[in-house]
Amino acid sequence: MVALLLFNVLLDFVVKQALANMPSDVVVLVGYHVNGIMLFEQRAKGDLTLHEIFLLLYADDMVLFSLKPENLVLMLKAMDIVVEHFIMRINASKTKIMSVGKGTSQLLVDVTINGDPVELVDQF
Repeated sequence: MVALLLFNVLLDFVVKQALANMPSDVVVLVGYHVNGIMLFEQRAKGDLTLHEIFLLLYADDMVLFSLKPENLVLMLKAMDIVVEHFIMRINASKTKIMSVGKGTSQLLVDVTINGDPVELVDQF
């Protein structure tokens, strides 16, 4: 239990350090309707609660969000630089990129981590 708490404290620090080196427009606005349905701001209508997000964390997994492919690359690089200071690495073979939304089936940027390509997937 203590190890999990320490990992979460470290991960929080890593995320804050990486965020300081990311572009200022990395956030994605997500809106929640009263009935709990999540809609991105562009499609959202009616009474919403909007939240700015750029990542989700679950245990030792992380999901990064970006509206621009270029920002996603910068976010991954910023995260990789910070974790390297703690003798950690992002595993490119376990990293996936999923493009969501209309007209996003083709990612225009090839993404690599430490020289290894990151796979583009339809779901994960």
